Amino acid sequence: MDEVMTTNEKLKNIELLVDGETAFPRIIERIRTATNTIFIKMFIWRDDEIGNQVAQELLQAADRGVKVRIVKDKLGELFEKAEETKQSFWHKDFNLGLWLKAAAVNTMYPMTGKAKSTKQRPNSLARRLLVHQNVSVKKDTIIGDHSKYYIFDDRVLILGGMNIEDKSIYADVEGKKYNDYMVELVSQSFVEKFFQRLRHGAGFDEQAPLEFIFNVRRKGEIVYEVKDKIIQLLASARESIDILMAYLGEPDITQTIIEAANRGVRINLLLPGKANLQHDLNMQVAKEILAKTDNRVKVFLSRNMIHAKLIRVDNRTVTIGSANLNKQAMGKLLELNVLIKNYSDDFGQALDQSIRRNLASATRISDGGKIKFNPIRARLEQLG
Repeated sequence: MDEVMTTNEKLKNIELLVDGETAFPRIIERIRTATNTIFIKMFIWRDDEIGNQVAQELLQAADRGVKVRIVKDKLGELFEKAEETKQSFWHKDFNLGLWLKAAAVNTMYPMTGKAKSTKQRPNSLARRLLVHQNVSVKKDTIIGDHSKYYIFDDRVLILGGMNIEDKSIYADVEGKKYNDYMVELVSQSFVEKFFQRLRHGAGFDEQAPLEFIFNVRRKGEIVYEVKDKIIQLLASARESIDILMAYLGEPDITQTIIEAANRGVRINLLLPGKANLQHDLNMQVAKEILAKTDNRVKVFLSRNMIHAKLIRVDNRTVTIGSANLNKQAMGKLLELNVLIKNYSDDFGQALDQSIRRNLASATRISDGGKIKFNPIRARLEQLG
């Protein structure tokens, strides 16, 4: 079927999944309907309600004969044990190095309602998955892979910015809602293209209506392409840029945003009003952008935690994925974004409605002088 589908038909098989209450039911539906294989790459997977629900669905899939493969980055353990309930689904053992880093993050970012102890509770569901003959779990390696994606039966790919954790679908321990995106691509040809780029180093097709952007490890070396492609996208803007982003801080990208605004591009920049991490660096960069553009950029601060990593240019090209606009994402971590040009009307309508809704519920900061931050903390966050 994929071979005879036109490009426009394939683009109609791309759906924007807005926030966890849309994304996780779709993920669970895909787990339930998978017949052959499920692959999951995940950075954070907490031992909480949604973490256990996804795991239970995977166990049931394995019981009916589906081959389930999970790659869970051990680096995510740091944040699993520093935030929220501090319960990791997969990493129950004690690791001194990660414990020390988690303790530092916990101290630097206090939060009402956060668990006090990192002592792990046993999880029988995790143990059952680990010994199941149809389940393979790679979890004991620090990969530095921040991407989050699912592949079902080699024909459905879901990717984006959501980890498997309650705050992605419900709220964090302070009751703050998270805003984020996943994208579902339904076509064997999309999955084949994904693997050609990921595993075999196929070149980036500048003319393609859909492409994948990677920081990826190949043959022992990391190829960082996300930064260059993001800068290229921002520099291509002629009319407008909408940025919904969890974390800022990469200097060259900041400069590209400033240059775009100063040549007349209309820019909306939506940030969390109080980010769970690197809040002071976010505020420092927002203040810099306003100062160097004579307040031309419309900066909005949301009462929600904007966990999105979304850039839309000229209302016709969008990139969504795992890559934040900070130094860690651009030069340290493995990342995955999808770039979509001339998307379908349905996709564009869902995207536009979501962006408008998030901007409408946020507060615009028109004077950078009103932005306050701790410069010492911002410096430490930039080094992180």
